[in-house]
Order: sequence, then structure tokens, then C-alpha cells
Amino acid sequence: AEPTKIKRVSWTKDGKNGGPSSLDVLVTWVGSGESYQLWLDGRGKSDGKHRQALQEITSELENAGLTPRSDSSVKGKITSLEKQYAAATEWLKEKSIEPKDVLSGKAGSDVLEEILDKCPYYQKFMPVFGEVP
Repeated sequence: AEPTKIKRVSWTKDGKNGGPSSLDVLVTWVGSGESYQLWLDGRGKSDGKHRQALQEITSELENAGLTPRSDSSVKGKITSLEKQYAAATEWLKEKSIEPKDVLSGKAGSDVLEEILDKCPYYQKFMPVFGEVP
């Protein structure tokens, strides 16, 4: 028998009837701060907080009628978002630009464009992540 292939569904293309995608729901969850703090508090520990955070987000995805995601898929996507944010933050440091100047518009539209190219959710994550995720 041939092995069953698992169909991969894009995190950005599974929204229903123009509704939010899995990535939209995850970005909102991370951007809420409180939920993301639960994720951070559970990192590298066995107190159940990390698992609770994963259950919270997978439940939100399910409740929105979106593609079911495995714990490892959610972990991977959060890590990817953190890396994007870190790359944008590092670029700002290299250019000696203050993150708050990006948010206020003082840094200029060309800087904002570069930052959003590195991390499309930079403005949403900055209040939550701060200097380093």
C-alpha cells in the first residue's frame, strides 16, 4: 500500500468566506501579549504552561473553523515569527535606529518598508516582544 500523503495547507490561505486565516489568528494571539506571555513562561519548563499555550491557540484555530494544526506546526510558526521580528530588530540596531521611531513614523517610510519586508507584523509585535522575543 502506498503511504498516505498529508496535504499541507498554507497558514495564509485557509480562511473561510473572507474570514481570518490561521496566520491571522496566530498573529492576533501572539499580539495580545497575555497569551504570548503564557508561551514564554512555559518555555523549557515542564509545568504545563507551554502545553496550555499550545492548546489555547490550537483551540482558537479550531473554533474559527480553520485547518487543524499540530503542536509542532504551531511551535514552528511562532518560532518563525520570532525570528522575523529578531531580524528586523537587528537591522534597526545595525542602522542605529530606535524601534520607537519606526512606530512613531519618525524613522521614515523607507525604514518602515524595510522593516515590514523583514517582519510584516513588526508594529503589532513590538509592544509585546520589545527588544528581543
